[in-house]
Amino acid sequence: MASKKDDIFGSMRFVLPEHRVLYVDHLEDEKLVPLPILEEDEMQEINSMMHESIHSNQAVRVNWWRSTKGELGIVDEASGWVQKIDMINQRVKLMNQEEVHWINMNQLLRMRWM
Repeated sequence: MASKKDDIFGSMRFVLPEHRVLYVDHLEDEKLVPLPILEEDEMQEINSMMHESIHSNQAVRVNWWRSTKGELGIVDEASGWVQKIDMINQRVKLMNQEEVHWINMNQLLRMRWM
């Protein structure tokens, strides 16, 4: 049986809707993380995989950080083929059958083969 402090709303008779919204927002904010800093070898591995994905037309799974509240954000993930590397704007075009993502190179965290 769960204790009352684990189920804050179940133990209360009445909760104002705005209090519940603030509590849910607080829980979402706890999931936010700052932008991780990658090591040089991790960046080189991502770079070589991007180029290889373009030339061999091989699918990859990409994780990147997306800012949601200032310096904090969430880690997104998508899979597809790297179609283009835009060196001027420092971004990568990742495309699959359903969607297209333009990902900032500074926010790339991980790339794996599918």
